[in-house]
Order: sequence, then C-alpha cells, then structure tokens
Amino acid sequence: MINGLQILTNLPLFKVEFPDLAGMMVGQMLTIATFDIMPSDKVLENTLAPPEDELDPDKYSNLVEAGFESDNMIVNLGTMFLVFAFMLTVPCCLICIRPCRRMSSWLDKNYKSTATSMYGNVWIRYAMEGCIDIAICAVLNLKIRMLDSEDGLRWDTTFYCLNNVCVFVLLFAVAAFPIWALWFYCKNFDKWEDETFEERYGAAYEGLKKDQRATLAYPLIFMLRRFALVLTVIQFKEHLFL
Repeated sequence: MINGLQILTNLPLFKVEFPDLAGMMVGQMLTIATFDIMPSDKVLENTLAPPEDELDPDKYSNLVEAGFESDNMIVNLGTMFLVFAFMLTVPCCLICIRPCRRMSSWLDKNYKSTATSMYGNVWIRYAMEGCIDIAICAVLNLKIRMLDSEDGLRWDTTFYCLNNVCVFVLLFAVAAFPIWALWFYCKNFDKWEDETFEERYGAAYEGLKKDQRATLAYPLIFMLRRFALVLTVIQFKEHLFL
C-alpha cells in the first residue's frame, strides 16, 4: 500500500494527465506526502522575502503541476525547509535547558528523549523521507541557474546566499547519506540489538531484520531508487516507461 501511494503521488512529475477529480485528489495526497501542510509561503514571505522567480510552465509543466513552482530550493521545499531550520535550533535549546532540567521530572524526561533522538534518528529520518524533494529542488535549482541561465548562481541578496548554501549542504547530505550509512552500520553491526543504539540510530532499519548483514543494503537501495526517479523526472520526464 505504501509503495502504491508513493507511485501515485509521484505520477504528476511525469507527463500524465489526470481527470479533474482524480487530479484534485492526487494533489491533496501530494501535499500530505511532501509534508507541505504549513503556510510556508507566508512564513518565508515575512522573513526572507524570496524573489518571485517562477519556473517556465511550458518547459517544466510536470514540476509546476506537482508543486515545484520556483527555481529556488528554499521556496520549493517550503515546510521541509522550515522543519530543517527548526531542527538546527533544537541543539541550542537543549544547551539552554540543560542546567535547569533537574528541576522537573517532565522536563528531564523530555530533555533525555529529545537529546537521544538528536544523536542521529531525527537527521536520518529527515534525509530518508525528504531525499526526493531535496534532490529535485537542489538539482532543479543548479540546472536552471548554472546551465539554463547566463547569470549563474546569484549571491547579491541574503536570500540567494542562504538558498545557495542550503542547496549545496542538503544535496551533499542526501548524496553522502547512503555511503555513510553503509559504513557506519557495518562498523556497528554488533550493536544493532542494543537498545541505546536503536534509540539513537535505529531509524534507518526500523522494522527490518537486524541479524542479517544483507539488511545493510537497504538504505543504499532506498536512496538510489529515489535518485533515479529524480534524474528521470527532470531529464526524461516524457518517457514514463523509465
């Protein structure tokens, strides 16, 4: 069922025409599947004031219909960018709370659970769940700015600087993740059954058999399939058989 939902929500990225009612339903499912449930456009408009750089609806009709309406990564990510920004502030909040966490058992309990998740699981889940959107937004941003535009990457405003940094940081993170996961989990294979290790780094193998080394291939296959999808929808969007 999950694979069927993923296929259905990714179909708008190709040259597929939906009836009006079906298209509306797929659009709502796509909004939920990509976590775009917050008024991110209003938040970005009132904080970073992004420029109105829109995609060519004729050249990138499939991406525009799927919700990728800008050539700037931050704008296209929307809620996912806000979540990423929030995740970066959590360690700072933990540092501020640490001296007084002993004053309340509730505060101490939540401090420990949040700190444990921040060791790895939060970042691992973010990379795995958001890799399609991150890769599409980053590759699209680089393709338009560096190949289709004579101006190249712009650094003349705060928004463009922040956008470019996010492009390189997040694209590198999702591209390096499967290699890092293969090395890290292979190195710590004997700790998979440990409860503390699972609470910190077990998100990548949740629900899988942890007594077989073949399971190590899961993150690599998981991410490569999504990178193949990104390449297909940007370069070969008219060839659905791919």
